[in-house]
Amino acid sequence: MWKQRSSSVYVIKAIEWDDDGFNIPNPRFKGITTLDEKTGQITITNLTVEHSGVYTIDINSKEQEQRFSLKVIERVPKPVIKTEKIESNPDVVYLRCDYSETIIWKNSAGETLIGSQLDQKEESIAVKFTGNPENFYTCTLDNGASTETSDPVYERDLFKEMKAVGDTVSFRPTNINPPVTSIIWKHRSSSGIVVKATEWDDDGFNIPNPRFRGITTLDEKTGQITITNLTVEHSGVYIIDINTKEQGQRFSLKVMERVPKPVIKIEKIKSKPDVVHLRCDYSDKIIWKNSAGETLIGSQLDQKGESIAVKFTGNPENFYTCTLDNGASTETSDPVYERDLFKEMKAVGDTVSFHPTNINPPVTSIVWKHRSTSGIVVKAIEWDEDGFNIPNPRFRGITTLDEKTGQITITNLAVEHSGVYIIDINTKEQGQFKMTVMERVPKLE
Repeated sequence: MWKQRSSSVYVIKAIEWDDDGFNIPNPRFKGITTLDEKTGQITITNLTVEHSGVYTIDINSKEQEQRFSLKVIERVPKPVIKTEKIESNPDVVYLRCDYSETIIWKNSAGETLIGSQLDQKEESIAVKFTGNPENFYTCTLDNGASTETSDPVYERDLFKEMKAVGDTVSFRPTNINPPVTSIIWKHRSSSGIVVKATEWDDDGFNIPNPRFRGITTLDEKTGQITITNLTVEHSGVYIIDINTKEQGQRFSLKVMERVPKPVIKIEKIKSKPDVVHLRCDYSDKIIWKNSAGETLIGSQLDQKGESIAVKFTGNPENFYTCTLDNGASTETSDPVYERDLFKEMKAVGDTVSFHPTNINPPVTSIVWKHRSTSGIVVKAIEWDEDGFNIPNPRFRGITTLDEKTGQITITNLAVEHSGVYIIDINTKEQGQFKMTVMERVPKLE
């Protein structure tokens, strides 16, 4: 008989055998446990965390002294290496791997690299440009029970120069030792076709390929090539020959179309008048920011869009922007202001004005009525030949009416001023205006 004592010291039978045959009384072990009655060996397949514990064996009803400890833990996930570039040091890229257990970094030579711990769940390594595009790096996670290794990250992808259509790029060799009698820059496209981009020798400069004509220059003293007005077809790998000898350095270039200027879409929900959803459509990186310069976390709607939920704060000057980034270019939307998002929203203490679209003389009477959220209708203010009247105390001292334009103005608003405002001109209803008044968002200390 094999028994399992779990971490909670609860003991159950895993499997037993006697003259009557085999028995697996506990469903935890059914269908996955076998016992060899000749050797006493137990085998459990398809282990789960609940199979952890201490296993003991009874032979002929006597418990044996041996104890077998088992710890089953979840398999490690497959890691994904994150890359971080620093503009001030373009020859170095930081690779990051997230995990709370052992992280093993290796390069394409099979060497183990020492990572720097960023926090309890993260390590990074600094990778320097070597000029060999086939160098790669991996991150392996190990929890003692299982290991998983990331996809390799190649140097050709880490140090790929990203440019937008219309940009300028320059490449130069690390060293150029005189005397130099000839320089040739070659371009290998993504399809593998190699052409000369530009060349120099004693006879002067030559740009044999029309793709580079009129936009390419070469400095014969430094070996630097410069290409202006880039197009997508300039993407690829650039190789330099000095004195007819190909140098080891490779320069990768990816030219991408410029990102379009984004337009923020506004989505309102009737059931939540104090919340508006802003949406930005793009297939690459989307960055949301507010007027305080804070980066906001967006929610992915699909493969080509993100949204943020914006709450009414009572500050009409607050605004939000959406920036698109494809690694080669960025574009930022026009700001969307709170005053435009919540036109029907006001904060306690604010002032509001409503006026009819048209007012046709002669006008002998104007009445503004207020219908509250509970449906009660009261007169806010009225005017006729006898003058002005504010019958309801809720509007007294804070409400004015311009009898020429029909405009009502209410100052020092309170939550109870929320509702629908209706104007009657010459006893005939002319229009309705909805307003919600909310408490101001407290100022953070």
